Amino acid sequence: TEQGYGNFCGAVVYECEAPVSVKNAFLKPVGDYSQCVIFIGDEKYRCMMEEGVVVPRLSKGKIRIECYSTLRNRIGPFHYASPYDDCISKDCFTLRGNWKNERENKLYCKEKREVPFGLEKIRVLFD
Repeated sequence: TEQGYGNFCGAVVYECEAPVSVKNAFLKPVGDYSQCVIFIGDEKYRCMMEEGVVVPRLSKGKIRIECYSTLRNRIGPFHYASPYDDCISKDCFTLRGNWKNERENKLYCKEKREVPFGLEKIRVLFD
């Protein structure tokens, strides 16, 4: 979103190098995404939002990471003022139950709100 792709939906591919070769590494993608698919050699690992993956053998070399976005910036809700952007329901679009009258709602935000997307870093833990 910082690069001007506020309504982007799909995947972004990142590539990096594994700094060491170890057994039983734990890889944790850090950032704003819905799912990551991590490719190490011929192996493929998947993790959702805040999860990580155990890699039985991490070899020095290229790691490819596909990060998938949600539809949040494409379909909304765009005027929901709650700080909990990753917990939305149908009520976040209508702001049901929070209207004082036709024009006043404590959860309504006049500006269009979008959420960030992308990978910040990969944490690697090993023995």
